Amino acid sequence: MTPNPPLTPLVLVEQALLGSLLLDPSRLAELKDSLTPAAFSIAVHSAVFAAIQELPAPDPVEHIAGPAWLDKVLATASSKTRGVDAPYLHTLIQATRGLGHLPAYSTLIADAHARRRLHDRAVHLAGIARDASFPDPVATALRAAEDLRAELDAWSPPTTGVRAPPRPDPPATASQKAVDRAADDELHLIASAVAHPEEAAALRAWIRADEDFTNPIRAGLWKSVTALLSRHAAVDPLTLLCEAQHHGVLADADPRPLLATLSQPAGDLTYWAAQVLSRSVLATADRTGRAIAHYAAEATLTPTQVSLGSHRALAHFDAVRVRWQHVTAPPPAHRETVVARPGPRSTAPRTRTPVR
Repeated sequence: MTPNPPLTPLVLVEQALLGSLLLDPSRLAELKDSLTPAAFSIAVHSAVFAAIQELPAPDPVEHIAGPAWLDKVLATASSKTRGVDAPYLHTLIQATRGLGHLPAYSTLIADAHARRRLHDRAVHLAGIARDASFPDPVATALRAAEDLRAELDAWSPPTTGVRAPPRPDPPATASQKAVDRAADDELHLIASAVAHPEEAAALRAWIRADEDFTNPIRAGLWKSVTALLSRHAAVDPLTLLCEAQHHGVLADADPRPLLATLSQPAGDLTYWAAQVLSRSVLATADRTGRAIAHYAAEATLTPTQVSLGSHRALAHFDAVRVRWQHVTAPPPAHRETVVARPGPRSTAPRTRTPVR
């Protein structure tokens, strides 16, 4: 059965490259190990390329005289996957274009393969960020982000002279249970900050209202806390409510329910900060994964744009990760300073060498 792959531009490029190698196997050396069988988009092409790599190149004169080497390619490739037959090898040879374009075809195929791998890693990261079943979801997401970064760093298209693509705006997908949990954590953080302004002053640089809070009202309340702290003003539930009006919070709402919440702090401030930032890390990992998956799958973007956009998305994720690590890092171990004490004074008589 002759394979009938969809004739996308990439498939046509793969056919042209394979056809060139079938016509002149010695040209495989021009690729300099830039391609592997896995780089091809369909199994038939992977099998044919693997066979060309495995078989010794034929004598040029004998290759022109007869199809003996092509028969070996057919036998080797068909043993690796179904669908490889003599008519399709003929199709590949007919697809050959300019023999001098082999390096360009190789680059196109390698870039497409890198985009597919990047897409798969990005989808994996986004999936992990939304999966609450892991014992330590933040650590799992960080490992997945490093795997994604390694995949991106292994691919190096040119990065000059091209602007990065616009950031996509993926929709939020949090469940109602997750939304409610986030609201509780954020309110507990704000209430604890009001109760312990000295500790809150040390944390305000590491928690960003516009990035780490899931609701604009609670984000406005945190901005109000940091504004009071920056002015060294008195911080309590009432001063916070008055400050919040300057940030557009509680314009016409009854302040008494919020006043009651702010007046009953519970738990450690650092604990609630870690909870809020952990959720921010996972939310950013989700957005980062989906953004990079979008870049990698978007055919209108060049490889350079995909690379630039992906690096930018990971840089934003790194900024959130650094803030989370600062807040959750264990305090430095207390080290006792050992003060050297003078030993017992010697009671032996002192002797002095006479001067001659």
